[in-house]
Amino acid sequence: MVKILKKLKALLNPQDSNFISKEKFKELEKILGFKIRNRELFVQALTHRSFVAIAKQKYKVKLDSNERLEFLGDSILNLIAGELLYKAYPFASEGRLTRLRSRIINRGILIKYAYLLKLDEFLLMSHSARRALAQGYNSMLADAFEAIVGAIYLDQGYETTKKFLQRVFKEQIGEFDSKFYESTKEHYKSILVEYSHKANVEITYRVAKVEGPEHNRTFTVEVLIGNDVVGVGQGRNKKEAEKAAAYDALLKLGLIDKPTS
Repeated sequence: MVKILKKLKALLNPQDSNFISKEKFKELEKILGFKIRNRELFVQALTHRSFVAIAKQKYKVKLDSNERLEFLGDSILNLIAGELLYKAYPFASEGRLTRLRSRIINRGILIKYAYLLKLDEFLLMSHSARRALAQGYNSMLADAFEAIVGAIYLDQGYETTKKFLQRVFKEQIGEFDSKFYESTKEHYKSILVEYSHKANVEITYRVAKVEGPEHNRTFTVEVLIGNDVVGVGQGRNKKEAEKAAAYDALLKLGLIDKPTS
């Protein structure tokens, strides 16, 4: 592979998809945040299956596509995301942790990670594949990101891979804090239910007050643990008020942090 890199010096060009030069490797190292030990791994990680035949026919070189590294990277992503979420949300159930994980490693977000790392500028592919990428058919970037994760793991080890992913997650979605936890589509009521199951207590809601004319009512709802009111919320309908009451209860129980702004 070293001979290949010396022979093919041209920088990677979106028009002709040449091999990755030394200069581009330096740029890739800067983006990834470490010095690459085994360049062959990263050439493979950035080789779309459409380029394999081109390498063989045009350059008389046998290259493997990134599909095997993609498989490995997918497993590593699930493991590290699971570990980070498990430690960040000690009250979250298995189901909620699974849903949170799907928020940070679904196909759409993986594509965003790939663009964040500029993998579209490094990916080796055929002319037709690059045209498809330019037209928005970019699922191949999600595959490339997974393959890069696999390459990092084999080249640098688990801890470096985890630090790399923590940085990528932070740059794209922010820290794993209460705001991220609360921003899921699940209601605060669901979080409170999970807490009630763990604490073996009963959660109930009751309408304390309804104010205003029929077309513009305001509902005040209380949430109770046993006979004790632990949260109060208001809304234009009962559902909104219950959600607000659950949020108030979560704050008072210390299960989520109060926003700083």
